[in-house]
Amino acid sequence: MPRDPIVDEVRRARENEAAKHGFDVKAVLTASKKRQRRSTHKVVSFVPKKKLTANRIRRDGRERPPVGP
Repeated sequence: MPRDPIVDEVRRARENEAAKHGFDVKAVLTASKKRQRRSTHKVVSFVPKKKLTANRIRRDGRERPPVGP
């Protein structure tokens, strides 16, 4: 399979960033968050969607009995 130059560039950047912080994941994430706060670019965060479930709690705070077999 041929090598993708964009993938190679991303991997090289990731390796350089990790090396700069001694391959400490927490340090890399802390530096990344700090860089995002300083940036004027919009940072998009995808919030996980909630699972659709039946409303099991009544308005009075009690739990509804399970439905089904």
